[in-house]
Amino acid sequence: MAEVSVVIPVYNVEKYLSFCLDSVINQTFEDIEIICVNDGSTDKSAFILGRYADFDNRIKIITRENGGLSAARNTGLDAVQGDYVLFVDSDDYVSPLLVENTLELSKKFGADYVSFNNFVLTQNPKKIYLSFCAVDNSLENKFLEEKNLPPSMLADIPLTAWSKLYKTKLIKDNNMKFVEGMQYEDGPWGYEYFCVSRSFVFSNQSLYFYRAARDGSIMLKKDLSVLDVLKSLKLSDEVMKKYGKFDKYKSGILKLNLDLLMFHYNRLTPDIRKIYYKEAKDYITSFVSNGVFELKEAKHRNYLNLFLNCGYEEFEKAVAHA
Repeated sequence: MAEVSVVIPVYNVEKYLSFCLDSVINQTFEDIEIICVNDGSTDKSAFILGRYADFDNRIKIITRENGGLSAARNTGLDAVQGDYVLFVDSDDYVSPLLVENTLELSKKFGADYVSFNNFVLTQNPKKIYLSFCAVDNSLENKFLEEKNLPPSMLADIPLTAWSKLYKTKLIKDNNMKFVEGMQYEDGPWGYEYFCVSRSFVFSNQSLYFYRAARDGSIMLKKDLSVLDVLKSLKLSDEVMKKYGKFDKYKSGILKLNLDLLMFHYNRLTPDIRKIYYKEAKDYITSFVSNGVFELKEAKHRNYLNLFLNCGYEEFEKAVAHA
């Protein structure tokens, strides 16, 4: 039985799939199983998977009807045999040191939760840059218990499912599943795994290459499905409240959420923007209705003020001239 399971959901990514698979099969740590979940692809993805499986017996292919990214990840989790789990999206690729370095950190510190950084690849213009997520150097590569984490921590680490090494036992013991039928599902999952973890190690090593805004990516969608962002944030808040962690981390969560809400607002067309703004305003107003929040950066204080005190037209003018 392999020590680490790598789960790769696959849906219509023939253009990128070979890059992804090459990066995973060429890991310096070889004791892995590679679970590829073909989520009803209609392009040549299934053919590519079969070709790779023919020469690497670590690759296991599961074929299912299309159910979306969350459903594919859940299917992959059901098949996991390893003690540890990594998620890789099939349009991305990873450093050859991903498994070796994250596993070493988990074992060295006895950590349930291992977080790492990433590079972002943009399509137009084509360039690679370091993700903005990074923990303070004083916290990097150290054994940390949850009680010792600063309240701002959740604003400094990526919440994406693919930016962590997970312990399979923790996932199974807590019956963790990705929320299906919704986009932007990483948040509730990421917060729940954070809450059930007892020990942590954070690395600023960039071990993952995230392909931003590729053709067909949900990040390019400009329809009302973007409202799933608000559903995800609300579910994430409920997770933190369920585990009694919300009050400690609420300022960091607010900072992260303001950045996320503004990112999506700025990419939407005016007709969708107005609907999205109302939903976002209602969410932020409810979020801050009880409690005091510490926002150190002027940018976030300004975002909060705009959401709380402006109507749509005033908000739009302020953002356009920012």
